[in-house]
Amino acid sequence: MKINTKRILLMLIGNILCGFSVGMFQFASFGIDPFNIGVMGLWHLIKLFDYGTFYLIFSLILVTLDFLFLDKKKLGLGTIANMFLVGYVIEVSYWILSKIFPIPSTLIRVIFLIVALVILCFSSSLYYVADMGVSPYDAIPLTISERTGWKFKIVRVTADCLWVVIGLIGSHLPGVATILIAFCLGPLIEAFHPLCRRILDEKGDL
Repeated sequence: MKINTKRILLMLIGNILCGFSVGMFQFASFGIDPFNIGVMGLWHLIKLFDYGTFYLIFSLILVTLDFLFLDKKKLGLGTIANMFLVGYVIEVSYWILSKIFPIPSTLIRVIFLIVALVILCFSSSLYYVADMGVSPYDAIPLTISERTGWKFKIVRVTADCLWVVIGLIGSHLPGVATILIAFCLGPLIEAFHPLCRRILDEKGDL
């Protein structure tokens, strides 16, 4: 894992955009990404703290499990940034969009859905390529893929579907966006990797 200014910047941008995209999904009201639908399902069951704080606490639990049982090399500054940024960025971005578009039309919601999907895939690829540690959740399918030789997109789709089930248990229903993300995120993240590597320029120098 290389550490330099450009990698740190790309990692931070990737995490912030990731949170912003989930806020856009939430605003569009067509469902959100499988991981957050699972976390929100648990949040609704437990009913403690605001979502940003609950996301942070849950991420701490996941990162502890990652550290004990999975590949420690997947964890780093990016993992910490994800834990402390994403949940709160989701809350703030959703609040801002709700103020700007208090009663959005169906067309506006569909546009936000499409843009959010593109941003989520791009931002996920961006912080993967920055190689400074992935989110506590992403470390799981990445490690399984590397250890088994199974394709990442297949492992990711399977993991996403499991989180949808957890969300259902917590009465947080999936939507069109949830299905799109569950089946498209893995392949689209891989599709963005060449672009993100060019942005990083491999050496990662400014």
